[in-house]
Amino acid sequence: MISYADEIVRWVILAGLSSPDIAREVFGTPDIDNKSLTDTVALIEAKERAARAIAGEASVAAGIKENIGEATRTCGSNHEMRGMRTVSPTLWHK
Repeated sequence: MISYADEIVRWVILAGLSSPDIAREVFGTPDIDNKSLTDTVALIEAKERAARAIAGEASVAAGIKENIGEATRTCGSNHEMRGMRTVSPTLWHK
């Protein structure tokens, strides 16, 4: 008897992808129809990890800009950037 359980689970996972961008990338992968369940899950995990990393970078950049803007509004002057922090005494006294 031939078991199609892995094949069915693989297609249920593919049908349930919630991100249209990830779904587009996964379905655009060459030979997606011939990949095993393990390979398909690994591919999806890699795409999701990359998407989270990109989203994380964007939120970190937004946070840095927000802190710089707050320092400027609080003390009224621009400060030199050093690495990821703004040199401003007002940032440390919130």
